[in-house]
Amino acid sequence: MELALGGVAAVGAGFFSNPLEVVKIRMQLQGELQARGNYAVHYRNVFHAAYTIGRKDGLLALQKGLVPALWYQWVMNGIRLGLYQTGKKKLWLDSE
Repeated sequence: MELALGGVAAVGAGFFSNPLEVVKIRMQLQGELQARGNYAVHYRNVFHAAYTIGRKDGLLALQKGLVPALWYQWVMNGIRLGLYQTGKKKLWLDSE
């Protein structure tokens, strides 16, 4: 049960943080293939990037890559949070 609850918690957090990840990655990749200073700046800041992505690509574009991101959260954090509770119950985590 702890594995499932940990996975659900991680997926919930991933759903709301995915648009920020999309904006971050788009900002990091703008001008990636051009020499420094020789590319057009499409996004001035985070708010401008989110607005521009939503206006040009549609609001659903802010959730691109959602399914793989949620699977990643489910597997990685669900196992980690679930095993933590199991470890506490079995006293694997006692420092004594």
